Amino acid sequence: MPEGQPKQNISVNLHGVKIAVKVPRDEEELYRRAEKVINSKVNTYNEILNGRRSEKEILFAVMLDIAVSLEREARRNDTGPFSEILDKLTGEIEEALSK
Repeated sequence: MPEGQPKQNISVNLHGVKIAVKVPRDEEELYRRAEKVINSKVNTYNEILNGRRSEKEILFAVMLDIAVSLEREARRNDTGPFSEILDKLTGEIEEALSK
């Protein structure tokens, strides 16, 4: 986080556990949405796995679900292959123009 950026203390409730965090003012909404995503996923996994898995296993399943979602998003936003193709095409164009 950049120095001097205004921060504020907020409290998020994650599956019944209140956590105090200091966040940049312009990112509070991100934390509030993350809180909703986490609680929604925990509730969903609780409905599916309650009685068959421990609370700890359910929380780990939620973490895995969120991490896989992040990895999918990162893969989808990977511009490496496009950059390689553009570099190759640029080289071919420059070569053709120099002839």
